[in-house]
Amino acid sequence: MLAVFFALIPMRVEAQSAPETALERLAGQFAPGIAASAPPSAPAALPAGPPSRSFLQIGEDRLTPLIDAPAFVAASLETMRGARRSIDLEMFDLEYEELAAALCDRARAGVSVRVVLDPFIGVTPAQMARKRRRVDQLRAAGARVEFYPTRDLHGAPFKIDHVKLLIADGRMAVTGGTNWSQDVTVRHDFNVLLEGPAVARLERVFTRDWALGAGRPLPPLEAPSYHPAAGLQILITDADHREPLEAILTRIRAARTSIRTEQFLLDQKDVVAALIEAHRRGVDVRVLLDPNSFFFGGVNVETEQTLLSAGVPVRTFHDPTGEETLLHAKMAVFDGRDVIVGSANWSRNALQVNHELALMFRDPKIAADFSATFDADWLGRSRPARSHGGLSGILLRLTSGLAGLFS
Repeated sequence: MLAVFFALIPMRVEAQSAPETALERLAGQFAPGIAASAPPSAPAALPAGPPSRSFLQIGEDRLTPLIDAPAFVAASLETMRGARRSIDLEMFDLEYEELAAALCDRARAGVSVRVVLDPFIGVTPAQMARKRRRVDQLRAAGARVEFYPTRDLHGAPFKIDHVKLLIADGRMAVTGGTNWSQDVTVRHDFNVLLEGPAVARLERVFTRDWALGAGRPLPPLEAPSYHPAAGLQILITDADHREPLEAILTRIRAARTSIRTEQFLLDQKDVVAALIEAHRRGVDVRVLLDPNSFFFGGVNVETEQTLLSAGVPVRTFHDPTGEETLLHAKMAVFDGRDVIVGSANWSRNALQVNHELALMFRDPKIAADFSATFDADWLGRSRPARSHGGLSGILLRLTSGLAGLFS
């Protein structure tokens, strides 16, 4: 089915004068096709994603944006199937059958497969049984599995390893906001495919997490640099680091013209205050949030009201096709050139408690791709955020207090 899907999408691969690398071959396949965006007056037609392009160069690294499930799943499958020596995977959820089956296939083929999982086994008996079966399946195929010691994290009752990272042969990586979850196909999200020196740095993050899970001595992590011209930067949250929070606040406070962000969860108080301050100094701030109609329903409510009261434009994600699409994004573009994307929601737990992984880089072309998706979502896949009063407002705020413990 995936092959049929891609056969129907118009593709464009830019000509390259240098010999084609593996990433170049994949880039044209995974970039979204070009189609006309729906005007604001006709929201029933889904707006197109950003223009198709081949890989983009950031310093010595090559990066391809992967927006939404078809691009993410295809890139992940091809990255695994191309592995000859090793696959390292760190993932919160492993329920998507096609990806898990491909991982087991490579382990059975003799590829060294290491997997780091969050130890949270599930809420329902069915979830618990599925996770146990998946771990047994991986180990039976020859993969080695460790669990990240979330007990070593601190600051909230519920702490998770929320990293999403796939590395093949130490040379290609897929990372971003998308889990290998059953409902991956109905999640609107942002990821990237990487090749270059940044992959070795991601490998060091994984190796440290693997050592933590196995109870081995920890290799050191390099200190981050927040210089905006430093190329692609890797940011982590764990027991000793709050790098995504520092980077987000730095970029918001440095913004001069515009901030565009799509967030599944947004309630970190310093971030909310910084967005309001940026708006007051004349920065064009636009915030698109998931309406969170399930358990996390209350998390964004207080943020919506706070931002609206300060005059910040806020909209909530809405798929006009009627699909139950979840805005699972954790993406921001600053001044049309600086990008932060990764696993970390802009919530208290994600930025201060969980184990998270994000990328920060300056590249106007990739920023334009992500901004084009934001603009299409803002115009054709959202509705104005609204005030919540009366009984519904009280219930949502109660939910917010409970959900805030877990977000």
